Amino acid sequence: MIKMRKIILAFILGVIVGSGVFLVPKTLTRTPKTIGQMFVGRQDVYYAGYPGDVIELHVYWIKKRGNMSAVYSIRDLPKCLNLLAIVPSHEAVSGEVEKEKFIILLQLKGEGKCTADAKFVLRSGNVEVSMPIRIVAYGVKKGSKLRVYTSKVAEIGSEGDLNGSILEYEIYNPTNSSVYIRDVKIELPGIRIVNFSPIQIPPKTSRILTFILKDDRPIKTDIVLIRPLLLYSIGNETLEMPLEEYRFEIIPDYTDILGNTQVVVK
Repeated sequence: MIKMRKIILAFILGVIVGSGVFLVPKTLTRTPKTIGQMFVGRQDVYYAGYPGDVIELHVYWIKKRGNMSAVYSIRDLPKCLNLLAIVPSHEAVSGEVEKEKFIILLQLKGEGKCTADAKFVLRSGNVEVSMPIRIVAYGVKKGSKLRVYTSKVAEIGSEGDLNGSILEYEIYNPTNSSVYIRDVKIELPGIRIVNFSPIQIPPKTSRILTFILKDDRPIKTDIVLIRPLLLYSIGNETLEMPLEEYRFEIIPDYTDILGNTQVVVK
């Protein structure tokens, strides 16, 4: 799975380089028209990864069909992240409604923790929206001795609840020593891990690690991206490594904007 993600990412970045999409902000050229619009982009992100890993964020612009122009950019990124590109993609979701999906590609620069309250800003005609993106990134030193697989990587739909989400990982210990799984961290205010129990993995053996997300945020977002940090020990050595990412996206029913001229930001 990890190998396939790297192949797909290499293909996307290859297309980006060939098409010159690294120019940010970028403009979509369309004819202005007054229509109902919905933006889904407010999000919380915790990402533990290795330097050089690419974080993929999504922002959605849902509107009645019609040519429009838009200028967009991302602002106030932390110094630990590089903006590689913002890639727009178009999708017709019904006869009257269309959706623009903006794929934001960020690269983790180094080790250690950094935080930021970034913003995705889009301007179309006389409408300008700013969607906050709270980011906590943690760069992990390479050299993990474990292999991690996952059975749940995304929950995307028109309804759902992050609270109570169950994350399950299969962890393989390829070493000749027993490994002790000590803890899992997600450092996002209001989101915590419950029902976690430390486990021991004998040599050349796999074990299933399961825990539940508890969402106590006073203001919830429809998009959350989490890549947890795993802490484990071999003998007297304590190590850390990222698990696989979990993507939670709730895209409201697009029929909400039919017959509506309001601008809704979620």
